[in-house]
Amino acid sequence: MYRFMIVLMLVASMVMADEIFLNRNVQETQIKLVQDNLQAREAASLVFQAQVASVTTESVETPAGVFTHLYIPGWQYTNNPGEPQLPVMNKIIEVPMGGALSVRLVSANKLEGMTRDYNIQNALYPCQPSYRKDQKETPFVYSRDAYQTAPKANPVVSVEEIGIMRNARLAMISFMPVEYSPVDGKVGFYTDMTAEVVVENVNWQATQELKQGTNSAFAFMSKHVITPASLVAQPERATTYLIVAGKIFEGSASLNDFIAHKKAKGYNVVVKYLAAGSTVDAVLAVIKTEYNNSKPTFLLIVGDNEQIPGKSVGQYTDLYYSSTMVGGDSDYLPDMLCGRFSAQNEADLAAQINKTIAYENKQFSDAGKFLKQYALVAGWDSSWSVKRGYPQIRYAYKYWFNETKGFEKPILEVVAGRNVFLSGKSQDATANIVALVNSGVGFFNYTAHGSQSDFSDPNFTQANIEALTNTNKYPLVIGNCCLTSSYQVSMCFGEKWLRAKDKGAIGYIGGSNYTYWDEDLWFGNGYYVFDNNTTSGNAPEKSVTGAGMYDTGFGEYHNDLPIKLTNNASVMVAGNLAVQASTSSRKLYYWQVYHLFGDPSLPCYWNGK
Repeated sequence: MYRFMIVLMLVASMVMADEIFLNRNVQETQIKLVQDNLQAREAASLVFQAQVASVTTESVETPAGVFTHLYIPGWQYTNNPGEPQLPVMNKIIEVPMGGALSVRLVSANKLEGMTRDYNIQNALYPCQPSYRKDQKETPFVYSRDAYQTAPKANPVVSVEEIGIMRNARLAMISFMPVEYSPVDGKVGFYTDMTAEVVVENVNWQATQELKQGTNSAFAFMSKHVITPASLVAQPERATTYLIVAGKIFEGSASLNDFIAHKKAKGYNVVVKYLAAGSTVDAVLAVIKTEYNNSKPTFLLIVGDNEQIPGKSVGQYTDLYYSSTMVGGDSDYLPDMLCGRFSAQNEADLAAQINKTIAYENKQFSDAGKFLKQYALVAGWDSSWSVKRGYPQIRYAYKYWFNETKGFEKPILEVVAGRNVFLSGKSQDATANIVALVNSGVGFFNYTAHGSQSDFSDPNFTQANIEALTNTNKYPLVIGNCCLTSSYQVSMCFGEKWLRAKDKGAIGYIGGSNYTYWDEDLWFGNGYYVFDNNTTSGNAPEKSVTGAGMYDTGFGEYHNDLPIKLTNNASVMVAGNLAVQASTSSRKLYYWQVYHLFGDPSLPCYWNGK
């Protein structure tokens, strides 16, 4: 058992930084697929190459002393709090159906010596946990035992099965290029690694059957997954839209209007009504039967928790209604894109449907000018606003919400009408944010503290939603914060955005339980290592991040198809895929807690396109 010394976190200061050049022949530190042997009769495999050009070191002052922080651009870190933090690179890969996966290191160049030989003057920095957003203290975690005992051996390369997502069997390949022994001060660097992932007993018939589900609505996966050429399939346009509604909505005029609207958009709409009191298993059985019949792309649940219950797994979730169609009960990767019109009565439902139809038909009150407006808010937390909130919001407007993408220019000054809010104190510019959203924005993203009833700081309440006058200027709202999608309560904050009549939003994405600072930042920006640039509040360079929700929201992947491919549900799934690509221990948890209230197929008309 490790003995942990925990003290309050102080602001770490960077003493010095240096670069260790490992392989000057490598132009780019990366992982790439170099050989596709899946069609081989024996030992079907994929060959990957991982190259490391250099490692950056930074000396960091902490409450436990000075440590050296190792950083490889584009790589990640191990996740063992209190133990020496080592670089690791994860990549989600696609493999064919069949037997077990294995991996072997084919070759590697290794440099080794004493830490002093590489000018590493201190012990390597201990890994720190991600903190829940409602936690008030941020302790520094350091395990003395981990630095005083022989390190456990870690494989240079490993592979782990993830599950099946719609039409793809996914796995994670991981490279660990650094070995470190704090007891005797030894260090080793692998600079040019080649590894082979072997798939036993490839089942090409099952693979081809799975590939029949390749769908344009899932094209965003290409930003997150390395797919071998032998597994690339031509996507088909989304066709079937499954609605599972509470029996009380059978004959609903507004739901009938929505069904007709979706049919007019080209969908084959299938509707199933379930009586009140139906169990999660009963709902799931109906969905699985229809998935086997028509393989729907979208799943819309109509009703509140009393009509169509979410599954209680520590938090209420709709995840398993969309994720267990192909890979079985333990598979948590979605096979359909899911959303919920949470409604307790016809009035609740009509408010959501009327706004959705008007939005999809582009019936805007100002000719769509509001779509070029946005509200990006890093809320207040004395410990984390700068270190996690600022980088997320700065990434959003640096690469996406700006003039080059067709939006209004980002304005950060403290003036009425600004569109970027980096909180510098509690309840900073609350009235300005409410006024901006009321004037009409196409996108509203808040990251900080939340509750079942509000964005907490700056405060945006259910009463503020009720007082809005943004008719036909409805945004997609994303709350990277705690509890706002807790739909087991009578009306949570996310539900209020949708149920507000002729005001509010056409989509809300948020957590049904507590969320975390690190994972929420990855959800937004894509997975990357937090270095001094991050803790100083700056956006990462796009070259060192994976894909997150912003990148997917702006994606156009098959321009030959006459549809808008990005939708509200794909934005949420992309955020969770970013967490999936990380070393977080909360991957399943994030799939469970994040929910979409609204139509999952609704296009992202961001910037008016």
